[in-house]
Amino acid sequence: MEKFDKKVVTQLKRNLRELRQDYVKDINGAVDALSRQTTINGVMSVKKDLLVNMLNNVPINGSYCYFCVWHNTRQVFTGTSCLSCSYAKAHGRCVYGNDDNTWGQINQALSKAQAIVIKSYWRGDEVDA
Repeated sequence: MEKFDKKVVTQLKRNLRELRQDYVKDINGAVDALSRQTTINGVMSVKKDLLVNMLNNVPINGSYCYFCVWHNTRQVFTGTSCLSCSYAKAHGRCVYGNDDNTWGQINQALSKAQAIVIKSYWRGDEVDA
């Protein structure tokens, strides 16, 4: 059974700081790209790219999971680590990307949202300008 460990929290904070840097870089890039746009199509294309990037970077993988980091600090992390994981026992093993577990449901929802953004958010033919 996992216990509270400040070292794990420290690692999670480090990982989230790195993710924050990626988000800031993506947003700054979008702001810069918007400055160069002269059409609605250009503006909306920048926004669409930003949405896709942000959905790609939602903190859902093991680098942002207390339980994964906790297990990883005690052994070489493998799928078998999940067998003793309290989160996996309650929510299903995350290593399986199906809807039998909470992680799989969230991951599938993110993939669906990303597909919708790519296919439907902005096609480029909605306006003449």
